[in-house]
Amino acid sequence: MPKILFFLMSIFLANIVFATKAKADINSTLMNICTIVVSDDSSDLRNKIEEVNKHYRLKLRHYYNSISCDGQSLIRAAIINDAYQTAELLIKKLPKLNLRLPESDGKTLQQWIDDKNLSDSPIAITLSNKI
Repeated sequence: MPKILFFLMSIFLANIVFATKAKADINSTLMNICTIVVSDDSSDLRNKIEEVNKHYRLKLRHYYNSISCDGQSLIRAAIINDAYQTAELLIKKLPKLNLRLPESDGKTLQQWIDDKNLSDSPIAITLSNKI
């Protein structure tokens, strides 16, 4: 009985250590994603999304809301910086539900675009076509 208990405790502790390490690794992997989005490098962004999917089995929809670029979401940061290619890729990769959800300020992307009078931007048009 004590051997089984020791074995189970060992497995439990190993899982805790691994989960903590995995969280730290994904944070370092995603560290420069804002720079990639703002610089409009869709190739690097695609590679980053694929890397996270391959190594951590996470899709963009799982971690999109956890990333903030100077207080803005990735798509908002792309719109502000006229990063059309990365914004288009993000809009393409995210499900409609994620694009319709309110963000940290309580506004949806569409409401935020309307408030900023950016409805004529190509990114806003791409977004409205998707949702």
